[in-house]
Amino acid sequence: MDFLTSSILSGLAWDSIKKVGFVTSEYLKKHLKSWALDERDYETIATKINEIPTEYKKSVKFLEAAIDDDIELKEILMLAKPRSTYAQDNSRSSFNNSHVINGSGNTITINSDNKKKAEIKIIDLEILEADDGEKFPILDVKFRNIGDEVAFLKRVVFNIHDFYEMINPHAIYFDRIESSYTYDMLLSGLETKNYTISQSVEPNGVDRFRLRIANDLGDPIMPAIYKFDIQVVYNEDNLYVNSEKIILPIPSTEEYAGYYISHTIKENAKQNYINLKRFHEDQARKSGYFTGIYDSYESHKSDFLQVK
Repeated sequence: MDFLTSSILSGLAWDSIKKVGFVTSEYLKKHLKSWALDERDYETIATKINEIPTEYKKSVKFLEAAIDDDIELKEILMLAKPRSTYAQDNSRSSFNNSHVINGSGNTITINSDNKKKAEIKIIDLEILEADDGEKFPILDVKFRNIGDEVAFLKRVVFNIHDFYEMINPHAIYFDRIESSYTYDMLLSGLETKNYTISQSVEPNGVDRFRLRIANDLGDPIMPAIYKFDIQVVYNEDNLYVNSEKIILPIPSTEEYAGYYISHTIKENAKQNYINLKRFHEDQARKSGYFTGIYDSYESHKSDFLQVK
């Protein structure tokens, strides 16, 4: 075990609470001797656990949840280092008369400091589709640091693998206006994009961030189709982790005050269908919005596929 967990502590505390109704620092010192803790740590842990409301002391799971919610207790647990002990008989060695080790049967305690480097794992990536209150899709990225050191997230990179700028099948004339919005992540075709972020993740901790994505190309109505992954870069040695590949329609930042349609161009619809089908056959993860667009073209393909 590389670190002292709330599960271990709650189990020990629960045993004492069941027997005597509270926890003492001496009890903790006896049962946590495998961990390097200060005298003040034992007293703080005992005091904190005894102050936990009674309703959280009805089961070990409730007690564990209460410990997890206490910032000071979590900090003590994360800083506790495991001890490794071994017996050494050096009665016949040249060290027998030294001040370092004297005689046989001595137990030497060593604090292990073999920390695992910070390592970020993306545990979930949720696509939040645009709705009435939000024009642009959002990626909700959940991740975990499985190392024993703090991870400092520095940069998000959008690696664009494929791109198609959809063509409006209608000949539309727009009265365009300048957009007044500022977008968090702005994509431009096949260009790789780098965005600076600043976020830290504690050892064995979890966190999340959201990325609002827009596209600065194309038609004010028709989205551009992107296939991409995101790369999260962290720590001074530029470690990184990549997400799965995603296919996502991303609307343009272009705005319009109004428009009118003069006629329909079937060749444009055909080109859209051919390219949508190409993305549809890709094995990358696809958003519900993309699937809806493709299904619509698939169900109406007889209207435009006769074009030569």
